[in-house]
Amino acid sequence: MKWLWVRVCCTAVVAVSLMGSGLAQAKMSTQDLLKIMKTGKKKQKIKAFQELSTRGKEAVPALPSVMKMVRMASTNAEAAMLLRMIGNMKHHARPVLPALVKLAGNAGEQVPREAAYTISKMGMRGRRALVDLLASPSALSKRSALYGLLRFQRTNRYLRFKSSDTYIHRLLRKSLTNYDADVREMTIKMLASTKSRSSRNFIMVLMVKEKKPRVLYAALLALGKLTPQTHGGFKKTLALSLVHPNALVRKGAREACLLQGKSGFAILFAGIKSEKLPDRAKAIQSIGRFGAIGRPAISFLKTLRKHKHANIRKAAKKAIATLKK
Repeated sequence: MKWLWVRVCCTAVVAVSLMGSGLAQAKMSTQDLLKIMKTGKKKQKIKAFQELSTRGKEAVPALPSVMKMVRMASTNAEAAMLLRMIGNMKHHARPVLPALVKLAGNAGEQVPREAAYTISKMGMRGRRALVDLLASPSALSKRSALYGLLRFQRTNRYLRFKSSDTYIHRLLRKSLTNYDADVREMTIKMLASTKSRSSRNFIMVLMVKEKKPRVLYAALLALGKLTPQTHGGFKKTLALSLVHPNALVRKGAREACLLQGKSGFAILFAGIKSEKLPDRAKAIQSIGRFGAIGRPAISFLKTLRKHKHANIRKAAKKAIATLKK
């Protein structure tokens, strides 16, 4: 009898839970949600559009109301959240593309970038809009355009820019000389993603005059990916960058050495042996990340285990342990 009572109770619990899940899964109709978008309060509208944005084309009638909410948002975070919801609609949000382009060209950080990211989700039409934005003389517009284009490159495998896209390369080459450091930095990242020989040459020319450490850091990483190991000019650039006065540039040089493989190992190891590197301990730790390529350094690293500086001894022991794995 007791066993029967337990079984009845368990069945009742399961039935109640199923009823609860059924109620939770019940969704409001599109018409009801659109009605809320017209007559509801702000919080109700946001919740209604959050559901609508997952329904693609059905949410299109709500877009003018949402764009108005974006413009009148009390905080940048709220505006960015609404833009992310619009982005969920992907190509169905194209009716508000002109308004999004205008937002992307405004001053600020969070809202313009989120607008550009939303545009990048709209396929080829969004890509064209971002390229047009990049052609604008405004540095603010260029920043947003490059942010959106970088996102596009990462998420659209079959629609990425190629070395044959001469128009975008011409725009990027102009952006490399822009007065805004953010524009130059993102342009370098964009050029690296196109993986063309001309991109490598443009970045090499930029490095001669560039003074901003973060831009130089981006350039070194890009060249580490793009430049072949046999390129003599880049080998000299790497060697000089390893002893650059700025720590961020030196870090970029070490990362570029890793990307260059065997050639980069030779440059970094030569610097360690010469004892001229400002960040010698960090360079020794980087040697450990070369794997099989870095194993010829083990015998030299063993001699550093008795170095007078503790940080050198510690780095050498770690590098040896990593290389022996």
